[in-house]
Amino acid sequence: MSGQWSGYHRIRLGDKRIIFWLDQQNRTVYVDHIGSRGDVYT
Repeated sequence: MSGQWSGYHRIRLGDKRIIFWLDQQNRTVYVDHIGSRGDVYT
């Protein structure tokens, strides 16, 4: 992803998006935002 979401990843589950980033050194996933696809990036 780019812009303010640089370094984050996304997963689509139906009409929802999960925006998250990975701390590979500590093997941890941090979820930043869960919401409808139209609202997640605003």
